[in-house]
Amino acid sequence: MSNLVEKLRRENNERDKLLTKENNSLMTDMVVYLRGSNLYEYDIEVIRRELFAMLYEAQDRGETAEFVIGKDFKGFCNELARNGRQKRFYDRFLEWANILVIGIGFLLFVEMLFSGFIVELFQHHIFEMPISLGFILSSLLCIGGAVMIYYYFTKYSFELPKKGVTRSKMILGISTGFIFSGSVALKVFLRDINLFQINFMVPTILIVVAFLLLKIMEMKHTEQIAQTHH
Repeated sequence: MSNLVEKLRRENNERDKLLTKENNSLMTDMVVYLRGSNLYEYDIEVIRRELFAMLYEAQDRGETAEFVIGKDFKGFCNELARNGRQKRFYDRFLEWANILVIGIGFLLFVEMLFSGFIVELFQHHIFEMPISLGFILSSLLCIGGAVMIYYYFTKYSFELPKKGVTRSKMILGISTGFIFSGSVALKVFLRDINLFQINFMVPTILIVVAFLLLKIMEMKHTEQIAQTHH
């Protein structure tokens, strides 16, 4: 995420603390829902700032959110998403590239940690790391599952109850359990099927370089988006 988006998000987080509990909860639902749309992250934070102004002014006048927005909060957000600037192929590329690079980097580190490779590295100076079919399939399951959970919660942010053992918590628990158990099962049953070996420095350097390059590209692109925002 670029510095511009981070800065704007921090400012919005501070502003939201001035809202009542009900308005803050509504703001969270709307922002989460908008994150599942095709809008730019920067534009979502700008919209969030404008939504805060609407809710806070209404709150100060003693009016409800329904009075200024209407009862159909989801429809209101859909209208905002339709009228806003839409992500293009390059934006989607940056988004998915970040997910893959961060996801693969994290899972590779976990694999090195729990497979005993790090111990072998320091004790016996073995740099060659085996890449098994189980690792590849479990990584795909983890990344794909995490993306699916994210988009589920953004799509149904308004419908999910907030208190008690809610359906959202059950879905999150079951999904996380399925992903974890499936990942472990794949790694256990397919761990002996080694596809190839690679010097651990190669993927490590590639991931770090790719991460830094993507961040630079993202920062420059967000600056262009901010400059052209109306």
